[in-house]
Amino acid sequence: MTGDRPSILFGVTIDYQMRYHEGLYQRLADDGWDVHLVSGAGPIGEALAQYPGVSAHVLPMARAPHPIADLRALCRWWWLLKRLRPRVVVVGTPKAGLLGGIAAAMRRVPVRLYELHGLRLESARGPLRVLLRMM
Repeated sequence: MTGDRPSILFGVTIDYQMRYHEGLYQRLADDGWDVHLVSGAGPIGEALAQYPGVSAHVLPMARAPHPIADLRALCRWWWLLKRLRPRVVVVGTPKAGLLGGIAAAMRRVPVRLYELHGLRLESARGPLRVLLRMM
């Protein structure tokens, strides 16, 4: 958190998915929030970060289950949340929801929200579907 301004963090897997809240980030910044956007690298996050009060943070996440990459991304989430100390974390998409949600719970972020932006389970088949269902 910067000074007395509350901090909110939005996390998605790929920056294209930030378009779901286009306009909200700027409105929150205008209303006095420090807004942080977390996703993989891309032009949308970079463009949104040009607005005063909005910051973009690149945190690569593999969309498919990959234990080593997922553990690495979880650690990066944890360190980012430790540094930013947001009051609110809003995550969407399955991977960002899982990793960001776990890290936010571990960091005891007071308000944690998950927005459903799609289920990998719906299109998965075979062992991957079983694994996703268990998760």
